[in-house]
Amino acid sequence: MEVSKITRTCPEKEIYNELLKLDGKHILELGCGAAELTRTIATEGFNRHVTAAEVDEIQHNKNLLITDLDNVTFQLAGAESIPASDNTFDVVFMFKSLHHVPVELMVQALEEIQRVLKPDGLAYISEPIFAGDFNELLGSPYKPM
Repeated sequence: MEVSKITRTCPEKEIYNELLKLDGKHILELGCGAAELTRTIATEGFNRHVTAAEVDEIQHNKNLLITDLDNVTFQLAGAESIPASDNTFDVVFMFKSLHHVPVELMVQALEEIQRVLKPDGLAYISEPIFAGDFNELLGSPYKPM
């Protein structure tokens, strides 16, 4: 089996802007953290409506203090229980947050994403790259002495 090599490094916004048309869309970002990517998504286009969900209550309360993003609604929620009606969003984003969903809730979270997406909607899920010497060491099978 041949391992493919990463041939491009760039800001992630270049990738999702290449793949997705976000203008005029209803967008959900799960695990928005400090809302840095939320801000980018909300302000680098036109007529974008963003719901930014964060499961950490302390961070969510900080996000509620953001007053310059009129097209963003912040919610306290996790991916496994999204407070939205069926078929609400055109795009659901998860930037390096899927691995924070407890394993026992992973299927439920993915079903929730499917539920809130419109029939022609798209989920964009990115995770940190699992590569390098440190990860190879972690990925090696444990052999007791």
